[in-house]
Amino acid sequence: MSSAELADMLWEDGAQPASAHVTMQNYVKRLRQALGDAGHDIIATRPGGYMINVQAGELDVSVFEGLLMRARESARAARWDRAALELRDALARWRGRPLADIPCDQLVRDHAPRLAEMRLQAVLGELAHSHLLTEHVVGRFAMHDLLRVYSIEQADAHETAGRHAAIGRVLDHYLHTAYAMSQVLDPSRVPLGLAPPQPGVQPEEVTEYRQAWDWAEAERRVLLAAIAGAAGLGFGRHAWQIASSLETYLLRRGHWHDLADTQHSALAAARRAGDTAGQAYAQCSLGRACTLLGAQDDASAHLSSALELFQALDDPAGEALARIRMCTLSWRQSRYDEAFVQAQRALGLFRASGHRAGEAGALNNIGWFHFRLGDHERGFGRCQEALAIFRAIGDRRGEANVLDSLGFGHQRLGAHAEAIASFGAALRVFRELGDRYNQAEILTHLAASHQESGNAQAAAQCWEQSLAILTELNHPDAAEVLARLRRLDTANAS
Repeated sequence: MSSAELADMLWEDGAQPASAHVTMQNYVKRLRQALGDAGHDIIATRPGGYMINVQAGELDVSVFEGLLMRARESARAARWDRAALELRDALARWRGRPLADIPCDQLVRDHAPRLAEMRLQAVLGELAHSHLLTEHVVGRFAMHDLLRVYSIEQADAHETAGRHAAIGRVLDHYLHTAYAMSQVLDPSRVPLGLAPPQPGVQPEEVTEYRQAWDWAEAERRVLLAAIAGAAGLGFGRHAWQIASSLETYLLRRGHWHDLADTQHSALAAARRAGDTAGQAYAQCSLGRACTLLGAQDDASAHLSSALELFQALDDPAGEALARIRMCTLSWRQSRYDEAFVQAQRALGLFRASGHRAGEAGALNNIGWFHFRLGDHERGFGRCQEALAIFRAIGDRRGEANVLDSLGFGHQRLGAHAEAIASFGAALRVFRELGDRYNQAEILTHLAASHQESGNAQAAAQCWEQSLAILTELNHPDAAEVLARLRRLDTANAS
């Protein structure tokens, strides 16, 4: 290691004394003396720094890694008893937390997470070989009921500040990974402004749609439990921000009751914590859930509360989000003029806050409303504005949503070839992104255009593909698509 690296670790605040080089030499001298006659051989001076010579078997972490590797080889060869013994020997090398007695934040940051992960792998392996855990999917473990009860009892019996901090780190991991997942599923969402993760927390990297979706699928039950647990243990910020991050996934998955339940927990936690922003976002999401569930009066009350809270916070992007949700509710209630006004106000607010994706989304909504109300010229104009913004900021999902609206506009005019082309272009983007839910939705739009153009066979194929996706997702919309298919079959038979 170079002398410069050593100095950075010894004086982490950057305030190195003029005598830094001499001080380091004295430290090295004292270390060599503590190691006895072999001190100079173990810590050798090299140009620009020092080298520590360690023989095989002298460094616990190397021995641990070797035993862990041998245990894996034994497990692959189905020598389970041998693997369990090697894992026990590996774990016997541990004495407390990784680098717990090292007063150097940089070393702990750089190496403790990897060491902790290795130790966890060994513990999980030993429990699995002892039949107390079952690895039912690679990297996913199920716990025996008796072990779960015992673990809870032990945790309750040894309540410490360290345990509370550890729970915070676990929640941090899930919060930051869930938020990354939500940004991949919906890049245009209003940002939450998370606090940085605590030292030692390593969120998973989520960059692709399919990866984000699969992670949410695998972790859904854990995330629901994390929201409830965070709310009950006083981690109010984690409760509402994890709930908010899970919203898009639950929405597209059709888990609307879960969406409502998580937001109720989030709202209660934010209220206990006195977190106004948390209350605003939870109320806004509750309004969306109630709209989907048909509880329109509750939806209106929650969205009105969210709007007031965002206005009190002077948060134009948050207010715009609430107005977009109010717009959707008004449209479902056939209050079209009110819906249009809300969409226009949301557009102004997104522009004021500099939220380009929100601005484009609002323009797309307004364009769709123009189509629905018969003003096609303005509808195409607004949608083209939205399309230009989404393409300028590289938001492919937003682009696909506008192509869908343009398809709707052409469909309303009876221009079936243009509608099918627009819907087809949107479908290709969603397929490139791996967005299964939106593929299913666009396929229903394509089916309607094919049916209106007289191509019943193409319509049936699109509805069948949509039904297959929605059935795979166990989405409630599958029932409506199945009903359309049956109506088409009946019409063809007659």
